[in-house]
Amino acid sequence: MARPKKDFPERKAHVSGQDRVYLEGRYHYLGPSDSAEAIARYDALILKYLSNGRKLPENEPTNLGEHPITVAAVTAEYYRLIEQRPKQLSRYRHRWL
Repeated sequence: MARPKKDFPERKAHVSGQDRVYLEGRYHYLGPSDSAEAIARYDALILKYLSNGRKLPENEPTNLGEHPITVAAVTAEYYRLIEQRPKQLSRYRHRWL
């Protein structure tokens, strides 16, 4: 027997510190994780999705948060992880820092 399909996708955290939801083959970024702002954007996006017959408009933006994900943000998060666990990740540190 197949697993029952959920009515709509869950809001999940991303390494960038933002929440995101996977809807119609695209990730939609909502804002800072577990913030009231991200929850409100998620609710609005799901409401729009359900009220439009389980489809999003073609021009719906994928980055709904105010903080876009950039290479600099991901790199900064990576460096932060290296600083937290210097023994395990010290072999990577000398190459870029």
